[in-house]
Amino acid sequence: MQNSMINQSEPQHGHHPPGAGRVAKIKSFAWHLFQMIVAMEIGMTLYHGVFVNLLAPASYRTVTVAYPLFDYWMMMIAMTLPMIGLMRYHKYGWRYCIGMTIAMLAPVVLLTVLVWVGLISFMTLKITGSIAMTLGMVIYMLFRYRPADHPTRIV
Repeated sequence: MQNSMINQSEPQHGHHPPGAGRVAKIKSFAWHLFQMIVAMEIGMTLYHGVFVNLLAPASYRTVTVAYPLFDYWMMMIAMTLPMIGLMRYHKYGWRYCIGMTIAMLAPVVLLTVLVWVGLISFMTLKITGSIAMTLGMVIYMLFRYRPADHPTRIV
């Protein structure tokens, strides 16, 4: 009995303070989200800065001006592909990649339909689309993200 009391009063080395696991999970979550947003920004920059402005034929640029929703959705694809590439690099399965893509694009699809039927403007889509896309990703991550599933490899 006395031996168990001695063991209880000794410091427990190697144990983290209460809440340390939660902080680590939040840091991992934020780092994962940050990496995905950076990958998406890179895709958007490459689309507009390199493809549309430097490589695309003039006819493509004419189409993007005449049909801004087409340009917007080509940008969405350009943002999605590097995000998926990053997720695959981190060894996420296709199921998770597809789920994240759906969570990211579903709100933008809804907003696009609202533009088509005339309930919101294209400018409203551009402004709220980024917010809705990020919220969709965050919600998906909150329900599907497991830090243990996320390898520790850093890009």
